[in-house]
Amino acid sequence: MGSCDLCGREAGLFKVRIEGSLVNVCEKCGRFGKIIEKKTEYFPETKKLTVNEIEEEILVESFNKIVRKEREKRGLTQEELAKTINEKVSLIQKLENKEIEPDFKIVKKLEKYFGIVLTEKQQLIKEKIKHYEIKSYTLGDLIHEKQKGTG
Repeated sequence: MGSCDLCGREAGLFKVRIEGSLVNVCEKCGRFGKIIEKKTEYFPETKKLTVNEIEEEILVESFNKIVRKEREKRGLTQEELAKTINEKVSLIQKLENKEIEPDFKIVKKLEKYFGIVLTEKQQLIKEKIKHYEIKSYTLGDLIHEKQKGTG
């Protein structure tokens, strides 16, 4: 058991990707992102790292330009595209302006409709922490450290 990075609750943790960041969250907060793995071990005594390579599917950097180009190539308006894939016009506008990053359900709809690929495989190095030490600092600790550093 550990502490959720979002709500602070002591619970079993999941490694989750939320808006491009990997965080450790409880099951309840896991719904805000894509669950990568369930963290099963928690030992606060010592440190030990294991490094594994994993492959993850990520959105291509220029997804917004690709979607706009494909839509325009077919002579569709944003409204027509939205209606065709059963989504809101505002979603298409935000995607094309890169105001939001679509979830993979939308990405798959667009890929299927246009016959294109909007994702790529990325090799990631995953460091799995099996054992680690938790050290929390108080305001007093920080002041003490600052005083040691200045004189």
